[in-house]
Amino acid sequence: MNIVLNSSIYTPLYQQIAEQIKTQILNGSLPPDFCLPSIRSIAKELRISVITVKNAYELLETSGYIYTLAGKGCFVARFDNKHKKDEIISAKAQEITEFCAKYEIPIEELIKKCS
Repeated sequence: MNIVLNSSIYTPLYQQIAEQIKTQILNGSLPPDFCLPSIRSIAKELRISVITVKNAYELLETSGYIYTLAGKGCFVARFDNKHKKDEIISAKAQEITEFCAKYEIPIEELIKKCS
């Protein structure tokens, strides 16, 4: 499992961790029932607080990406990968639509910038 943190951006570290793990789950790098590293080992490796990693794992668990077995650890959940990707795409599309509306940017202009 590969996690790279960027302290120069405004995204909290726990969200960066959760997002990177979620991406690895969705692209298949972390398969269902894969045992994730312990909270303490990730905290030690990244030189961050255990609470930060705990918050990331809690976010992933409440979102349905991982599950915890008491005394055994945290594992990648089984789910319909396509359905999860569709959920993420819908949420991001909504964010983009709201952004364009807020700043009065035509969506077509945004699409041109992405090409």
